Amino acid sequence: MTRTTNLDYAILGLLEQGAKTGYAIRQVFEQTALGNYSSSPGSIYPALKKLEKAGFIVKCLPPGEKKRQFELTAQGKDQLLDWLHAPFPEEDISKHLSEVLLKFAFMETLLPLDKRLQFLIHLAERIEQSLVWLKTIHGDYSHTMSLHSKLALENGIEGQKAHLRWAKHAYKTLKESKD
Repeated sequence: MTRTTNLDYAILGLLEQGAKTGYAIRQVFEQTALGNYSSSPGSIYPALKKLEKAGFIVKCLPPGEKKRQFELTAQGKDQLLDWLHAPFPEEDISKHLSEVLLKFAFMETLLPLDKRLQFLIHLAERIEQSLVWLKTIHGDYSHTMSLHSKLALENGIEGQKAHLRWAKHAYKTLKESKD
């Protein structure tokens, strides 16, 4: 199988929640932020075919249903869990934040609370590292940057601050929830 993409993982995550038709999967992508990964039939259906060929999903006809649906296999669930447990990429967290948040979105039913809390701690640490780097660049180079470049960098800094606030809020909320 070719490399598993974020679109593939999003589909696996949706199917972990229950069997769905290809059309229902497309609807979720069209009506939610998952649309960032694509909602076009030209992306969704080839991804479903690839996941089926890899043995991660199978077609089924649930009792009482008229349309075939896709459901996650044990192998597909293992693939999804491996992805959820994989460490963050070493590069700048801002380049991979959408993948990180996609992982977080599917963790609720698959990982125990302590693992989700660890994930958020690690995310906050990585964001703090990114902030240090961005602030260093700002301090060292902002006086030589064009106004627009400086403002764009400041936007990146403010965005990372917002992500850090969210990570801390999410940690506190989960910790207090006692799952």
